[in-house]
Amino acid sequence: KVYGNIDPAKIRNDPVSKNPTVFGGPYKLDKWIPGQEFDFSANTTYFNGRPHYDKAIAKVITNATAAASALINNDVAWHPSLGESGAGGIRKAKQSSNVVVHTYQDLSYIDFRMNERKGHIFDKLETRQALSSVLDKASIVQAATQGAGAPLWGDIVPASWAYNPNAIVKYPLDVNKGKQYMQQAGWTIGSDGIAVRTLADGCAACTPVIKPGGQQKFVGKIRVRAGKPDRLSAAEIIADQVKQIGMSLTPDPTDFKVFYPPIQKGEFDVFIAGFSLNGDPDDFSTASSAQLQPEHKQGQNWTGYSNPALDQLIDQERATVKATDAETKAARKPIFDKIEKIISGDVQTYMLWADVSSMGWSSNVGGVVAGNGDNTIYYDSEYNVTARAGWFSKSGK
Repeated sequence: KVYGNIDPAKIRNDPVSKNPTVFGGPYKLDKWIPGQEFDFSANTTYFNGRPHYDKAIAKVITNATAAASALINNDVAWHPSLGESGAGGIRKAKQSSNVVVHTYQDLSYIDFRMNERKGHIFDKLETRQALSSVLDKASIVQAATQGAGAPLWGDIVPASWAYNPNAIVKYPLDVNKGKQYMQQAGWTIGSDGIAVRTLADGCAACTPVIKPGGQQKFVGKIRVRAGKPDRLSAAEIIADQVKQIGMSLTPDPTDFKVFYPPIQKGEFDVFIAGFSLNGDPDDFSTASSAQLQPEHKQGQNWTGYSNPALDQLIDQERATVKATDAETKAARKPIFDKIEKIISGDVQTYMLWADVSSMGWSSNVGGVVAGNGDNTIYYDSEYNVTARAGWFSKSGK
């Protein structure tokens, strides 16, 4: 055993993590300087052949603009998250003769997750439909991402094999329809422009607490990661657009260290966050009732949304296996279509955009090719580490 006797909570600082003895990739770790760099050397026993580079150093650069400049100035040879520097950083990199940029549809997405538990402002389907009817998604995504995002309606992104644009429910932009949905949900816009309703059962979990028969105003906070300008921009635009139907939502930039604990306790109104898929989609952790948190001690279904029909479809999809990968995908895809129709139709989560990401390489790096499947570089850089073994220095330096 290498890790079997280590407490998972302490594994990050355990000596074996800083000086590992087992390596599975083309490079092995020689040195780790926390907060500065990771030094690697070629794994001469790598199953797919020795990598071309003798050594590789991964620099820790926390400032997105500085990281992009390091690539342009040849201080680093590969930047896997160039998109974080924004449209301006990508543009400068593409204009540099020292850099080759690959832009591709990513498997990650950004969404707007509501607390849909009873008594909270987004607890009714009609309220979420009202939100979907008043938001101009295309303009939000363009303004927030400057072209680095593709509008998304379901939680399967265009880069996935399971994506089907015809399986999702899209709510047309219609402010009057949004107002009708609000009325159907029991909300009435007051003289101050903010919607209000009467809660027969009250809401002990709400802030402030609402007594049975008390009045509830549609007032809440949009929790958003501090230091994520695209998400904050989206939150600000959303807050402005929903005023038309009596919703008063205020962006609340929050440090990452304290961002998730209240969400995991169900103590929030709305939050904007990013999620990443792997090559094979799975809605279990984010949409199944079995993964509700804090109702259960695990999972990422923080919304409080529960639907037995959706649970059944998710279980069915996960249990579907055929003789070949192609046959399995063919059998699972129509089930995914039904799942997407429920998630988008019920607005279990309001999807914002799928990331359109960019990576940059020094023009001196050869052997960089696009991945298989959806023909993005994503798989080669993140899921197929053997590709990195094939990279080489054109100059020999």
